[in-house]
Amino acid sequence: MMLITDDIFQAFLQCETKAHLKLAGAAGDQRGFPAWERHRVEAYKRHYHLHVRTDCREDECLVGVALPHALSPRLWRRVIDCRVQTQALQSHIHIVERGTSAGQTPHHPYIPVRLIPREKLTPQDKLMLAFDALVLSAATGHAPPVGKMVVF
Repeated sequence: MMLITDDIFQAFLQCETKAHLKLAGAAGDQRGFPAWERHRVEAYKRHYHLHVRTDCREDECLVGVALPHALSPRLWRRVIDCRVQTQALQSHIHIVERGTSAGQTPHHPYIPVRLIPREKLTPQDKLMLAFDALVLSAATGHAPPVGKMVVF
């Protein structure tokens, strides 16, 4: 069984052939602009993560870990830069956040948060958030009722 990652899914949204080559392990032509944009996204994520952490107590926030198996709604407020994986799917979710909206039930208290390095959302951004929610749902057994995007 092949592991479908967020990187492969994003490649598929851009070009089916590119996704196929990534799945096959073929190294493609690495262009300067995508590397520059990746660096920009990573710098923004680091800055935003620092900002988000100031809003949490030290014992309410995990950073840079795989999704804990015991993701208790009372224990962690945020899991930042979280790797979520099942047998077939994997995503590096920017932030997994404890839900706070009134409509959420205790059965699915965590939502994915995706940081967008542009002022305007694209359909691909929305699909990437949906992929994060799918992987989170597959890993926890509970579909998040909403997702959140932070744009800059």
